Amino acid sequence: MRVIKLNFKRPSPEMLSSVSPQRSPRKKLYTFAGKTMSLTQWAKETGINAPTLWERITQNGWPLERALTEPVMNAIQRADRRRNQRLIRRMSTAFRQSVEA
Repeated sequence: MRVIKLNFKRPSPEMLSSVSPQRSPRKKLYTFAGKTMSLTQWAKETGINAPTLWERITQNGWPLERALTEPVMNAIQRADRRRNQRLIRRMSTAFRQSVEA
């Protein structure tokens, strides 16, 4: 077996301080209420998780205003919503069947 040694030198504090942190050019900026920020910054500002905001905007197609202002449902609210959706589905199926008969 051959061992390969890599020569890695830790950067000095001077070297680290000379590098200015730059925002990634790939980050998309969103403007709402006169403020322009990345999704991560909006998450910190609103208290809504960044993945939740991303999902609301990209996957669910919500407008930015709704994604940033609508509160996140807790577990009980999600369970209630699922139960109500099932109930509505059953009621609409029963109604359609009664209309067809």
